[in-house]
Amino acid sequence: MSWICTANSIEPLPGPLRSRLRVLRVPQPNASHAEPLIASILDDLAAARGLDRRWHRLDGEEMAALREALAQHRSLRILCRQVERVVEMREAPHA
Repeated sequence: MSWICTANSIEPLPGPLRSRLRVLRVPQPNASHAEPLIASILDDLAAARGLDRRWHRLDGEEMAALREALAQHRSLRILCRQVERVVEMREAPHA
């Protein structure tokens, strides 16, 4: 059996637990990671909705805004919410 544990910081973890884990540090995402991350998020959204991924193409302006947001917040959770919001706004009927 293998376990995968995640944590924002290992410092609060007790020493005996840390000694049994292999710690892999993953850097925070930045703007250079934006395009593959956004593509992956769009793939997941399309799969969850049972749609072809080609329905979720973003234009240059949307990608630039998302890249800038990732550079500012450096949070994958925030990026996911923002990509979802862009897709929702594109799907909303226009008045």
